[in-house]
Amino acid sequence: MAQTISHEGCVIKITETTIEVKVSKQEACGSCRAKELCGNGSERIIVVPIGDNTEFKIGQQVLVTMDEVLGLQATMFVYVFPFVIILTVLLILLQLNAGELTSGLAALGCGALYFLVLSMFRKKFRKKIIFTAYPID
Repeated sequence: MAQTISHEGCVIKITETTIEVKVSKQEACGSCRAKELCGNGSERIIVVPIGDNTEFKIGQQVLVTMDEVLGLQATMFVYVFPFVIILTVLLILLQLNAGELTSGLAALGCGALYFLVLSMFRKKFRKKIIFTAYPID
Protein backbone atom coordinates (compact mmCIF):
# COMPACT_ATOMS: atom_id res chain seq x y z
CA MET A 1 0.00 0.00 0.00
CA ALA A 2 1.27 3.45 -0.90
CA GLN A 3 2.37 5.87 1.78
CA THR A 4 0.36 9.07 2.11
CA ILE A 5 1.08 12.59 3.23
CA SER A 6 -1.70 13.99 5.40
CA HIS A 7 -2.55 17.30 7.05
CA GLU A 8 -5.48 18.39 9.17
CA GLY A 9 -7.43 21.42 8.03
CA CYS A 10 -10.70 23.30 8.14
CA VAL A 11 -13.19 23.62 5.26
CA ILE A 12 -13.52 27.31 4.35
CA LYS A 13 -15.39 27.18 1.02
CA ILE A 14 -17.62 24.66 -0.75
CA THR A 15 -18.51 24.56 -4.46
CA GLU A 16 -20.38 21.92 -6.44
CA THR A 17 -17.26 19.90 -7.24
CA THR A 18 -14.57 21.07 -4.80
CA ILE A 19 -13.90 22.23 -1.29
CA GLU A 20 -11.20 24.63 -0.14
CA VAL A 21 -9.38 23.51 2.98
CA LYS A 22 -7.23 25.83 5.07
CA VAL A 23 -4.28 23.84 6.36
CA SER A 24 -2.59 25.42 9.37
CA LYS A 25 0.93 25.19 10.68
CA GLN A 26 2.05 21.83 11.96
CA GLU A 27 2.90 21.68 15.67
CA ALA A 28 6.34 20.28 14.92
CA CYS A 29 7.11 23.31 12.75
CA GLY A 30 7.01 25.76 15.65
CA SER A 31 10.65 25.32 16.63
CA CYS A 32 12.02 24.53 13.15
CA ARG A 33 14.37 27.14 11.68
CA ALA A 34 13.51 26.20 8.09
CA LYS A 35 9.72 26.35 8.49
CA GLU A 36 9.27 29.33 6.16
CA LEU A 37 11.40 27.78 3.44
CA CYS A 38 9.63 24.44 3.22
CA GLY A 39 6.10 25.82 3.09
CA ASN A 40 4.83 23.88 6.10
CA GLY A 41 5.46 26.84 8.38
CA SER A 42 2.63 28.91 6.93
CA GLU A 43 -1.07 28.50 6.39
CA ARG A 44 -2.16 27.50 2.91
CA ILE A 45 -5.34 26.69 1.05
CA ILE A 46 -5.73 23.38 -0.76
CA VAL A 47 -8.48 22.80 -3.33
CA VAL A 48 -9.82 19.25 -3.00
CA PRO A 49 -12.27 17.57 -5.40
CA ILE A 50 -15.20 16.01 -3.60
CA GLY A 51 -16.91 12.73 -4.34
CA ASP A 52 -20.63 12.04 -4.59
CA ASN A 53 -20.89 10.21 -1.27
CA THR A 54 -19.23 12.77 1.02
CA GLU A 55 -20.83 15.90 2.41
CA PHE A 56 -18.83 18.70 3.98
CA LYS A 57 -19.78 21.77 5.98
CA ILE A 58 -17.95 25.06 6.32
CA GLY A 59 -15.85 24.98 9.48
CA GLN A 60 -15.66 21.18 9.52
CA GLN A 61 -12.31 19.62 10.41
CA VAL A 62 -10.98 17.32 7.67
CA LEU A 63 -7.88 15.26 6.96
CA VAL A 64 -6.37 16.07 3.55
CA THR A 65 -4.21 13.31 2.05
CA MET A 66 -2.04 12.89 -1.01
CA ASP A 67 0.03 9.96 -2.26
CA GLU A 68 3.64 10.41 -1.11
CA VAL A 69 5.00 9.52 -4.56
CA LEU A 70 3.06 12.42 -6.10
CA GLY A 71 4.51 14.74 -3.47
CA LEU A 72 8.03 13.61 -4.31
CA GLN A 73 7.37 14.12 -8.03
CA ALA A 74 6.12 17.64 -7.36
CA THR A 75 9.25 18.35 -5.33
CA MET A 76 11.43 17.14 -8.19
CA PHE A 77 9.68 19.41 -10.70
CA VAL A 78 9.69 22.50 -8.48
CA TYR A 79 13.07 22.28 -6.73
CA VAL A 80 15.45 19.68 -8.12
CA PHE A 81 15.05 20.02 -11.91
CA PRO A 82 15.38 23.83 -11.98
CA PHE A 83 18.41 23.67 -9.69
CA VAL A 84 20.09 21.15 -12.01
CA ILE A 85 19.23 23.22 -15.10
CA ILE A 86 20.53 26.48 -13.63
CA LEU A 87 23.71 24.90 -12.29
CA THR A 88 24.41 23.02 -15.54
CA VAL A 89 23.95 26.10 -17.74
CA LEU A 90 26.09 28.16 -15.39
CA LEU A 91 28.95 25.66 -15.31
CA ILE A 92 28.89 25.04 -19.07
CA LEU A 93 28.99 28.74 -19.89
CA LEU A 94 31.75 29.38 -17.36
CA GLN A 95 33.80 26.59 -18.95
CA LEU A 96 33.26 28.26 -22.35
CA ASN A 97 34.66 31.52 -20.91
CA ALA A 98 31.39 33.39 -21.45
CA GLY A 99 32.05 35.60 -18.41
CA GLU A 100 30.50 35.49 -14.98
CA LEU A 101 27.78 38.06 -15.60
CA THR A 102 26.71 36.53 -18.90
CA SER A 103 26.80 33.01 -17.47
CA GLY A 104 24.81 33.99 -14.40
CA LEU A 105 22.16 35.87 -16.34
CA ALA A 106 21.84 33.08 -18.91
CA ALA A 107 21.48 30.48 -16.15
CA LEU A 108 18.78 32.53 -14.42
CA GLY A 109 17.07 33.05 -17.78
CA CYS A 110 17.02 29.29 -18.35
CA GLY A 111 15.52 28.83 -14.89
CA ALA A 112 12.84 31.41 -15.67
CA LEU A 113 12.15 29.70 -19.00
CA TYR A 114 11.80 26.36 -17.20
CA PHE A 115 9.17 27.79 -14.84
CA LEU A 116 7.35 29.42 -17.76
CA VAL A 117 7.13 26.05 -19.53
CA LEU A 118 6.13 24.39 -16.26
CA SER A 119 3.30 26.89 -15.79
CA MET A 120 1.99 26.03 -19.26
CA PHE A 121 1.42 22.47 -18.07
CA ARG A 122 -0.32 23.55 -14.84
CA LYS A 123 -3.66 21.98 -15.79
CA LYS A 124 -2.00 18.65 -16.53
CA PHE A 125 -0.28 18.66 -13.14
CA ARG A 126 -3.54 19.53 -11.38
CA LYS A 127 -5.15 16.47 -12.92
CA LYS A 128 -2.26 14.25 -11.83
CA ILE A 129 -1.73 15.51 -8.27
CA ILE A 130 -4.95 14.67 -6.48
CA PHE A 131 -5.83 15.49 -2.91
CA THR A 132 -8.49 13.61 -0.96
CA ALA A 133 -10.38 14.91 2.07
CA TYR A 134 -11.88 12.82 4.86
CA PRO A 135 -14.08 14.19 7.65
CA ILE A 136 -12.58 13.95 11.13
CA ASP A 137 -15.20 12.70 13.55
